[in-house]
Amino acid sequence: YPIGATVGGIIATFIIARYGWRYVFIAGGSVSLIMIPAVLWRVPESLDFLVNSQQPDRLSRINSVLRKLNVPILDNLPDGNAGAAENTSARSQLLGRANRATTFSLWTAFFMVMFTFYFVLSWTPKLLVDSGLSKEIGISGGVIMNLGGILGIFLLGFVSAQLGLKRLLTIYMVATSVSMIAFGFVGTHLVTLTLTATVIGFFLFGSIVGLYVVTPKVYPSSVRTTGTGWAIGVGRLGAVLGPYIAGLMRDNTWSTTALFLFFSFPMLVACYALQRIKE
Repeated sequence: YPIGATVGGIIATFIIARYGWRYVFIAGGSVSLIMIPAVLWRVPESLDFLVNSQQPDRLSRINSVLRKLNVPILDNLPDGNAGAAENTSARSQLLGRANRATTFSLWTAFFMVMFTFYFVLSWTPKLLVDSGLSKEIGISGGVIMNLGGILGIFLLGFVSAQLGLKRLLTIYMVATSVSMIAFGFVGTHLVTLTLTATVIGFFLFGSIVGLYVVTPKVYPSSVRTTGTGWAIGVGRLGAVLGPYIAGLMRDNTWSTTALFLFFSFPMLVACYALQRIKE
């Protein structure tokens, strides 16, 4: 994710300089269109979905996935619960007794993490410049966080199998909060700022990507897509409000230290919400 953000930003700079901003959207839309057949061709449905579906070719599709996983194929279809949830809509199931606590906890976690995430990405370069650093250093601060995010996400992928995703994500969220508090107090010492920004990116990007991984694991296949979509949608409200509220606070003369202290707190709220989610 951050590799794409970094490379896309670099490419967009060249496109704007030569062709104008409209071609950035044309390029981005074209890449999305190209990916549609690639996804249809190479990305399989989940085994849960295939088992519970009514598709006539589901056995062959299940065995196709099993072959890729290097496990024995099936001669007959396993028992599924197809049709068990046909009488209720996915949205009703999300807020039903079985899933309600999980849904609200996920919504809280996504909202709080994106609230902080987009404050950090949107405001860090500006706050660094306002602290007396050059524009080049301010922009570099955002790039450094993306680079830290690349390392953090890769480590999350490697280590989560050993420690458990939920436990590791808890560490990431708490570490994000602590590193943001530290960033607010380091002043303008360039080396310390660089190191702290790297640490923030490392844990913050890992936190948001970890939530994307947790969400499909906590819902049954009948509501998995709807549950994931709603959680991300609620998170996007936080993505809008975070930078906006930061702007209001900045207009009211909040210092950089105070802003980072304030926006470190939602990560702890997200961590608490994560603990209430049953995998």
